[in-house]
Amino acid sequence: MRLGAALRDLARDRVANLVAASTSSHAGGGGSIDAALAGAGIQHWSCGEAIGWTSAPWGTDAAASIYRMFRQSSSHWTLLMSRTFNYVGIGVGERARDHKTFVSIIFTESRDHTAPIATMTGATRSETTISFQWSGRDRLLQTHTAGLRDFDVEYRVDDGPWCLVRDSTTATGASWADRPRGHTYALRVRSRDRAGNLSAWSSPMSVSVP
Repeated sequence: MRLGAALRDLARDRVANLVAASTSSHAGGGGSIDAALAGAGIQHWSCGEAIGWTSAPWGTDAAASIYRMFRQSSSHWTLLMSRTFNYVGIGVGERARDHKTFVSIIFTESRDHTAPIATMTGATRSETTISFQWSGRDRLLQTHTAGLRDFDVEYRVDDGPWCLVRDSTTATGASWADRPRGHTYALRVRSRDRAGNLSAWSSPMSVSVP
């Protein structure tokens, strides 16, 4: 499972509700987790929430206590060990008046919304021919990994503007011949997965033609 920022924020909100409430329940956290996800605009096919509390001292003691509780509960442990969910968000909070620690762990089975990775791997020159290589990968999820689709490639000369020279290419390298001498040529790439998620632009690589 991969951490999801929107799930983390929702889990923190639900823990805040639990801290303020007089009981520890899904209702006290803010009602049905399915409805809460829908209200937050979080796409999911299936979901679950594990909540718990402990009076053990805040920190590692509280974490160990809640872990033991989850481990001894077949319903909670089934959620934690699920092979279906691929995103998770965790919220933890302490109630000041009695020093109880509350936790909400939200799980979803969702479409891949994690950005892939793109990396420049080489830049070489032979006379006035320059060549660049790159690679990419899609970050693995427990389920529903979209898979890498293609790359966008940008090129620039010296400190000039970046110019798009390849759009949605599946190639992992390119060469340009007869480059004018006395300049430095740079390339950067970004990758796209089959769900349409884009990586950040990679760090550029450059080569000079003296």
